[in-house]
Amino acid sequence: MPKRLTSAVFLGLACAVAGGLFVTLPWGWAKEESMGLHWFFQARGPQAAPAGITVVAITKAASDALHVPYEAKQWPRTLHAELVEGLRDAGARTIVFDLLFRHARGAEDQVLAAAIEAAGNVLLLEFLDKSVMGLVGSGTEGLNAALHRRVLPVAPIAAAAVATAPFTLPKVPLQVAQFWNFDRNAGDAASLPLLALLVQARSTYGTLWRSVESTAPELAAKLPSSGEIVSEARTYAEAAEPLTAALRQRPGLREQILRQAIKIGAADEGDTNSELLESVLAALADPPSRYLNFYGPPWTIQTIPYDQALRELSGEPGEGSNANAYSGRAVFVGLSSPVQWEQQDEFTTPYSDPETGHDLSGIEILATALANLRDRTTIQPLSPGHTLLLVLSWGLLLGFFARLTTPFWAAVALLCLCGAYTYAAVRLFTEAYLWLPLVTPLLVQAPLALFVATTLHYREAKRDRIRIREIFGYYLPDHVVERLVREGFHPGQDVESVYGVCLYSDAAHYTTLSEGMTPDALAAFMNEYYELIFEPVRRHGGIISDVVGDAMMAIWAARRDELATRTAACRAALEILDAVERRSASSDGPVLPTRIGLHCGAVTMAHVGAGDHFEYRAVGDIVNTASRLEALNKELGTTLLVSAETLMGVDAAVSRPLGSFVLAGKHTPLDVHELCAWNADASTIARH
Repeated sequence: MPKRLTSAVFLGLACAVAGGLFVTLPWGWAKEESMGLHWFFQARGPQAAPAGITVVAITKAASDALHVPYEAKQWPRTLHAELVEGLRDAGARTIVFDLLFRHARGAEDQVLAAAIEAAGNVLLLEFLDKSVMGLVGSGTEGLNAALHRRVLPVAPIAAAAVATAPFTLPKVPLQVAQFWNFDRNAGDAASLPLLALLVQARSTYGTLWRSVESTAPELAAKLPSSGEIVSEARTYAEAAEPLTAALRQRPGLREQILRQAIKIGAADEGDTNSELLESVLAALADPPSRYLNFYGPPWTIQTIPYDQALRELSGEPGEGSNANAYSGRAVFVGLSSPVQWEQQDEFTTPYSDPETGHDLSGIEILATALANLRDRTTIQPLSPGHTLLLVLSWGLLLGFFARLTTPFWAAVALLCLCGAYTYAAVRLFTEAYLWLPLVTPLLVQAPLALFVATTLHYREAKRDRIRIREIFGYYLPDHVVERLVREGFHPGQDVESVYGVCLYSDAAHYTTLSEGMTPDALAAFMNEYYELIFEPVRRHGGIISDVVGDAMMAIWAARRDELATRTAACRAALEILDAVERRSASSDGPVLPTRIGLHCGAVTMAHVGAGDHFEYRAVGDIVNTASRLEALNKELGTTLLVSAETLMGVDAAVSRPLGSFVLAGKHTPLDVHELCAWNADASTIARH
């Protein structure tokens, strides 16, 4: 168990390190984002559309109904002016255009600028012009620099808007997961969804300014007071940069401002304003980019085609006013077509439909970003430190469970652990918008722990099987051990009927010898003796079937009567006697003259015994006959007696026929020969 525990610790550490490396490498985290985050959205499913947000969509159908080109940049700007006027009259809280007004159009620009100025709550998109330049200088050969230039809408329209801002998305290559609060490509400028939140929350600016003045007077001096600029929307937009810098430098400032806001009467402005103020401060703080919390497939957010919106806002006959679709709401205007092959601004999200090709439009992502900031529902990944701690702890846990149990129970335990982890992770994602790593613990660490643990278990089992085979090899034939390992032990079924030659040997004077030796000395001597007589048997393919005291029984088994089998047994018997004689001649110690009997015939190899004790041995008449032939040696003064059947066809054997004998306990006479030598050895070995 200590070894198993040690290996469990090492396996846990290996899984922890592997998971830590995977989740901290850019490639690994990209997998978490593309696979793990995607799966969380799929598991959670679509959500209800956010309240207070409407998208006015430029679609192909709307273009046809208005008799204008589908390409939005060719639309008359007077149409946009008409929409802005209608939204102002309907009470829209914020109007955001995800359209580029880059080229001047004279009178049309003045009409649109006047409508925007009158509304006082319109935000416009800036264009980021990207260019790549080669670097010049020592050591910069072949290096390029990417430059981004902010391109504002044409001057009259830009001046009329509350603010202009960029909105770029980190995407790989068209799949989007995040948005910038502060766009690094634009010099950390506040992005369009952040400014949209500030404009929507403009009624809270007075409370915010007074709270900052009481908490951090030096910061309040950098902010425009609520009375300095007529438009509260512009006041908030101009306050974004210094307020953000202060919140980043002083981590506790956000909570201090909120507490102070309550003290000075923020509650008097209503819960909605308090919530909005908290959302503003949360949005202005780090991090600069946030993960989008998608609500569902395209057009989940309330979407009204452009032509329908114009009709509703103008109050044309037959059209309802539909004031709830615009009053007090943030209205986003841009391209959003359900016919995606015509779409010019689309992105793949977890709710994209691969069959229809429906993706999410840029204007819907912009609206989603505002809703996430306003409701504080952006997806929050664990901090790098907490992610690493979670992955390391998980790896250690998996390693312990996988290693300390059998492979089957390890798989069951890991399946249960992964199921519990997945359930908890989905609950946290759904209810707290907390994103735990998923790919690393489930697809990297769990399979690694199970694979390594199973491999180690297999190696241990293989090592144990080899050890068992080696141990049983001292007691059983190799082919029997192989069969036991492969098929298991079946006492009643493990029976094999073969043709065999049985060699039975016995040592003379063993009783006298054992009386004169200590048990330890006798055991050592008998081990040496058996090593001497076993070697010829094994060299000639025999099986040591039984050893009792000074007696040995060996078997040569074959499927049928084979001359080679009987020849091998005869050669082994002669070599046993030769080895014993040479040992006796070269040693001054005790000797054990050996007698041998050989017979052949049908024999059954089986496990014989009962209960919890079995022995593998040969069963059949040839065993008894070989034993009786060995005993007959004592009567005839010989050392090696063989039945005539055994010598049949063994031409190289030098033997002497002794006649027919009825052996003890037998009824049928048996022709017996004394095996004297092998033909090649006849000149040097003679026995009588």
